[in-house]
Amino acid sequence: MSAQTGEEIPAAPASLRLGDRLRFRVARFLTDPNPIWTRELRQSTRLARTPFILMAVTIVVTLLIAAIGGSVSEREPSDVVGSLLFHTFFSIGFFVVAWVGPALAANAIASEREGRTWEAIVLTGLGPKVIARGKFLAAFSDVAAYIVMLAPVGALPFLFGGVHWLEVVIGFLYLFIMAALSVAFGLALSSKMASSRGAILVTLLLSVPLSGMLYSGAGPGLSVAVHELWTRVAPGHPIWLPIAYVRGDPGLAYFLMLFVVPAIVFGLPGWLLYEATIANLTEANDDRSSGLKRWFTTASVVLVATGVVTLFAVPTARTVIEVGITEAVVWLWFLGFATVMFTGEPLGPTRRVVARWNQNRVGPLGRYFGPGLISTLGLLLVVGILGFATTTLVALVRYAALIKVSPSYTPDLDTQLVHFVAYALGFFVFTVGLGAWLRSRSNNVAGSRIVFIVIVVGVAIVPWIAAAVLGLASRSDEAILLAAPSPFYAFMLLGRRGDSVWLAGLAASIGWAALGLGLLAAGRKKARQIIRAYDDHFARAEAALAAEEAAAAAPGVAVANGDAAVVEAEA
Repeated sequence: MSAQTGEEIPAAPASLRLGDRLRFRVARFLTDPNPIWTRELRQSTRLARTPFILMAVTIVVTLLIAAIGGSVSEREPSDVVGSLLFHTFFSIGFFVVAWVGPALAANAIASEREGRTWEAIVLTGLGPKVIARGKFLAAFSDVAAYIVMLAPVGALPFLFGGVHWLEVVIGFLYLFIMAALSVAFGLALSSKMASSRGAILVTLLLSVPLSGMLYSGAGPGLSVAVHELWTRVAPGHPIWLPIAYVRGDPGLAYFLMLFVVPAIVFGLPGWLLYEATIANLTEANDDRSSGLKRWFTTASVVLVATGVVTLFAVPTARTVIEVGITEAVVWLWFLGFATVMFTGEPLGPTRRVVARWNQNRVGPLGRYFGPGLISTLGLLLVVGILGFATTTLVALVRYAALIKVSPSYTPDLDTQLVHFVAYALGFFVFTVGLGAWLRSRSNNVAGSRIVFIVIVVGVAIVPWIAAAVLGLASRSDEAILLAAPSPFYAFMLLGRRGDSVWLAGLAASIGWAALGLGLLAAGRKKARQIIRAYDDHFARAEAALAAEEAAAAAPGVAVANGDAAVVEAEA
């Protein structure tokens, strides 16, 4: 019997087939909803200000849309007015969900800690996953209420024309998706904060500039490139994605741009934020790593597969090399983010985690994806190298195939790609080794990450400053070689350069790789020493306790009951 609805909970699925499991999960969701979600919704219904806030937002947006439509309709055709209102309404909706969603979610967990009610939730026995899902559903329900209240206003562009009904429906669908992503972002930050005011302040300080950059870059900026692909999508318009579904030309590019890329852009960050929230809510001596490592592995496979498909969709040899270089840059940034994230990895699994593994009979693969600095950075290194090798090899094969079809090409493009990827790979090995070395010598996770970021940024900037200063002083072009240690020097390997530029880049790449492997070996040795000392300490403690228990259980032992009497062993 469900404590939330009073209905009988359905039995387990009859089989392990996908359909049976899906029906069971839907029935379980309807009859026994998340208790945290139910609690939050009941608290929201008691707030008298909620309907007035929703009404005020709806009235303001309606008056704004009506004012814009009335002022523009006097001098513009009707279809132009409808298109303008469409972009205005969904732009307002984007910023509403991008600012309100994180603000509402930021108060979800931090308020429990500040109000001293977090311990009560933990004592209920609910796991971090259940709590994270409940808080997410509660905050998403509040943001969804704003979108539903604004839905009638979205019908105003139909009064003027110029907009397809499917474009409006898809626009609302993406508003809900953006709401889910913004709520997950605020919830991940809230799970790290102890004060609700601090959580809201930090969330707004991050969400406001990030939403502005996302709106300008992915909106008007990207619409220019989309217009070159599909001329029916007007350039410079911010809300081009719903329009592209209706006016784009079906094909491989249509499938990649409108289905694969949005799934990656919205799905992978949302999953990461969910796993980060669960990790922040999990106790320090429990497993915080498995979810993040599963996300990293899946995201790596998805990114590499998408890159391979994109390379096969490129029509010219030069474009293949350009796409291959772009993919190498994106892959290096992704691996850098993963390195910073995994720098906070514990040195090894705790005794609680090991006991749970033994109890559940977890195999080697499950243990490998558990906590552990050595296994995690080993996974990062292997996945990173395989990703670079796969995309580069596919790009070279595709380049060679296109050259045979169209021999007119610029020479040495494939060599430039190889040199660029080789430098990026060497610097990536260095970052992994640096992260392992810093983490193995400090228990301060935040400090290790800050020092890591400072060192990488310094390495990227300082060589260029030295090259600029020496170049101005000596007026020599060879001063650029001093910038070889900077990862940005990899871009100097593109184009026709002198042999000294190639040799400097090769030497820097080999040096970074050798230094990274040395740091990785040192960090691995230090981590094993700490783990061995930790295990020896507990082994000695257990041996001492076992000796005391054996001595207490032996016959003829003196028993201290407050007197000095000696109890003779009973024969």
